[in-house]
Amino acid sequence: MGWRYVAAMNVLLLSKSQGIPSTRRLMQAATARGHQVTVLNPADTLLDLTASGAKIDPFQVVIPRLPRSTAGHALLTVSHYENRGALCLNSVSTLQAARGDARWLQRLFSSGISILPTVMLHEVKHLKAAVKAIGSLPIQVTALGAGDPADPVVCESEQSLEAVLEALLALGHSVMLQEHLRRSARVLRQVVVGGTVTARSTFKHAVEDLQALVPLALKVAEVCDLDVCSVDISASAHGLVVTQVNPCPVLDDASADAVMAFAEARLGSQTRK
Repeated sequence: MGWRYVAAMNVLLLSKSQGIPSTRRLMQAATARGHQVTVLNPADTLLDLTASGAKIDPFQVVIPRLPRSTAGHALLTVSHYENRGALCLNSVSTLQAARGDARWLQRLFSSGISILPTVMLHEVKHLKAAVKAIGSLPIQVTALGAGDPADPVVCESEQSLEAVLEALLALGHSVMLQEHLRRSARVLRQVVVGGTVTARSTFKHAVEDLQALVPLALKVAEVCDLDVCSVDISASAHGLVVTQVNPCPVLDDASADAVMAFAEARLGSQTRK
């Protein structure tokens, strides 16, 4: 039998606005369960590292709702509360890893999970070997180590690919090259909360045998050490591949309630210890 934390929790939602649909749903779910909720813009915080006392940081649960382009100060805000004992869903280390696609791709592939052909390089002289390794054009290029993650650039020819690489490498970035999936590709997105799939949605044409893909989404969340995330699984020429992991997914009502239930369970198990 599960052990639930029944006392009222003090919940902090780190979000740019309480008007964002997923933030609003989390607020409603927390309030319906009898918890106190505060919404704070993570970019608008003053972090007093030497302050002490319970009233300084009264939050028991912190839920970051941060875009992938989150600036460093927002991550410092998550770290601040995490270091002061708050339960963060997700942790700052997993949020940092999720900001760089290459990191979670490395984790997934080393765990036996299929991804698109991917190459990382820092010198344009490796262009032809990279194209050969990926197998075909178009290829999408993503700058690494550029601070905030940038949207990939899709290159249809080797000439355009070379020009993009030269521009990015001249700025001192490493780059990641991947096979580009056409917009017509079939995609299944699954939301995972605390080891359970709480929502699924399909784009374009449905991916076959949805129920069989639940274990894959759960394994991805486990490998990436994410309490809350969405996992995109796409149909490609190489079979089904994981194409994106988002630690701050869009949440419907059921998923928002599941996040609060998971927080209660986690605090309950800590309290019982």
